[in-house]
Amino acid sequence: MKPMISVIIPVYNGAGTLRACLASVLAQAHPSFEVIVVDNNSTDTSASIVISFGSKVRCVREPKQGRGAARNAGIAVAVGDSIVFTDCDCIASPDWLSRLTQPLIAGQALAATGFHDAAAGNYWARQIQQRDCIYFNRVRDGDHILHVDTKNFAIDGTLMRAMLFDERLQNMEDYDLCLRLTAAGVPILFTPDAVVAHHHRSSLRTVLSTNFSRGFWIGRIHRLHPVYHAVPPMLESFKIWNAVSLPLWLLYQLFRHPWNFPYLLASEISWRFGAVWQFFKV
Repeated sequence: MKPMISVIIPVYNGAGTLRACLASVLAQAHPSFEVIVVDNNSTDTSASIVISFGSKVRCVREPKQGRGAARNAGIAVAVGDSIVFTDCDCIASPDWLSRLTQPLIAGQALAATGFHDAAAGNYWARQIQQRDCIYFNRVRDGDHILHVDTKNFAIDGTLMRAMLFDERLQNMEDYDLCLRLTAAGVPILFTPDAVVAHHHRSSLRTVLSTNFSRGFWIGRIHRLHPVYHAVPPMLESFKIWNAVSLPLWLLYQLFRHPWNFPYLLASEISWRFGAVWQFFKV
């Protein structure tokens, strides 16, 4: 019998995508896995959607708001030898679970991150997908990657129960986990064939708010853990030279990649505003 796998899916008002997500996860061919949905105070019909799947899906309610708290609540009840995370706005490919967890089952890795495609195709979603591809290539080192993406991530159950997510963080808790795994000497295997389709942010407003939040919480993480300052490429955005040269870089992008420029301008400026704003928040 293959080892048990626990798939944890946090949800907050995700009714629009949750049903398709659960159907894709339950259709996986792996012979032994459980599905745990953690309802993080949804006010829409997310809970009733989970109930409609009956005993196939276990539903847990976590009153403390935040993705870290929600995922920790799922970890607390999970029985799997390996723990897998995805999000309620993802659709898993048919062989996703097997491809993602095979290295853990075979003893080749303690943690693995897969990749994603865009589930929708407007301008903003395509831009996000393009920038994600660039970023993954930057942080990839052969078969490993300096990145944890909790919409497509598998980890040894014992290790995850020991580390957990930092519940003080309202965003980028997977980035924080990546830094802690790296500091502990745990390499993260990259499994690009383990694919989920993700509903990227698809409007200017959501791109601005998402990048502001990411900049804010990455800055907060590095204030909480100064020892991580030498580790990640994401921290390059906080260097003085990077900030000073940003206007010239944006001007260069305007002439070289005019189609990409609206997204680059929105994401880079909102990211830095978030990073600066966290210095004014206790």
